[in-house]
Amino acid sequence: MPTYTIHTDADAPHVLNALERMVPVPDKFSMGAFFLGPIWLLRHRLFLASTVWIAFFAAAIFGNFFVGLPAAMIPITVYGMALLLGLEGHDLRRRWLEKRRYIIVDIVDANTAKDAELRFLKRQEFDVEGGGTPISTTRRSLQPDNSNTDQIGGLA
Repeated sequence: MPTYTIHTDADAPHVLNALERMVPVPDKFSMGAFFLGPIWLLRHRLFLASTVWIAFFAAAIFGNFFVGLPAAMIPITVYGMALLLGLEGHDLRRRWLEKRRYIIVDIVDANTAKDAELRFLKRQEFDVEGGGTPISTTRRSLQPDNSNTDQIGGLA
């Protein structure tokens, strides 16, 4: 079962509009990015990544000719680039969402994106008629807790 990260607008995560702008991103291999590379990138509004991918693709093809590699290396190069995009495609989407000030509010296991949204909303106990509860956006700090100064290196 794939894992989805649920992203929502960082400016107003507790507003109902934030739930309408919620974006589930799967954490799995992207077949669309593997087979349709730049079209998949354009579909997800990754315009800069699409132009960079096309430029690297052209450079790899022409680089094979200029270096003097045999023509049989071109399919291997193309396959390698497609494999890399298939593996990293959804991570590119996550980075793009972070730049647009979206934050990860939850991580959900679900079969489809709709199931992921429903599980997230059920977990949040969101009730539209009652106004709903705010989406929890608290992040755990990765910094160590230095409140107890008597401990050295985690030892008492």
